[in-house]
Amino acid sequence: MSTVAAGIFAFLSKLEGSVARGDSEGTPLQPHTSEISQRRS
Repeated sequence: MSTVAAGIFAFLSKLEGSVARGDSEGTPLQPHTSEISQRRS
C-alpha cells in the first residue's frame, strides 16, 4: 500500500511541477491551464 501511495505522490508531484513550469505537456487532466496561459500571453 505504501508503494502505491508513493507512486501516486510522485505522479502528483510531477504533475504539479509541470504546471508550475507552465508546460502544457504532461497535464492532460488539466486542459484549462493551457487556456489560461494562452489568455495570459
